[in-house]
Amino acid sequence: MTKKKYYKTKIDALKSRNKGDRIYYDANEEAYYIVAPVKRQFWRI
Repeated sequence: MTKKKYYKTKIDALKSRNKGDRIYYDANEEAYYIVAPVKRQFWRI
């Protein structure tokens, strides 16, 4: 499992994210992190 990169502020996360990435807030870490959406293969339905 890859270690998540945490951002202190939402603006930092917004700046470094790729287009379409989702930003989530981790209450335990008190920081934001970026999750890249998984591309769906149509034959795996």
